[in-house]
Amino acid sequence: ELGREGEARESFEEAVRLDPRDGLARNGLGVALRALGKTRSAEESYKAAAELLPYSPEPCYNLAVLYKEGGKEGEALSYVRLALEKAPEDENSLLLLSSLTGEGSVAALPEGHVVGLFDSIADAYDIAVVPAVNYRGPEVLAKAAAKCGVAVQPP
Repeated sequence: ELGREGEARESFEEAVRLDPRDGLARNGLGVALRALGKTRSAEESYKAAAELLPYSPEPCYNLAVLYKEGGKEGEALSYVRLALEKAPEDENSLLLLSSLTGEGSVAALPEGHVVGLFDSIADAYDIAVVPAVNYRGPEVLAKAAAKCGVAVQPP
């Protein structure tokens, strides 16, 4: 998301080279590969991570997302259910299951999901929406603070 997927890939590849049985590194490599559009390699990395981390739902969840994005809903459903066998209360997996089948319910979107969604659209929002609505909130607040003698550092 920060444009450093290539660096992440190199780091995770090095970690896997140093310890081929490091499931967390293999899962991280899968995330980086997916971000780079290398879905087949990401799939292989996630599957290796799932074998090395038999109690972790994360590689299974990541496979489910990958398959859903690729239009393979049957495979996505199998892996999200496997993730939920490992962690029945995992909100991301419950949300994905619900989106695939309508089964289950989630009282609220998981914080990480909301943060990720907003982070993914923030730059486009700043470019397209802020100028169109003449958004000046920070500028107005800074001027008001200055009148009160309060120094404000811009973000």
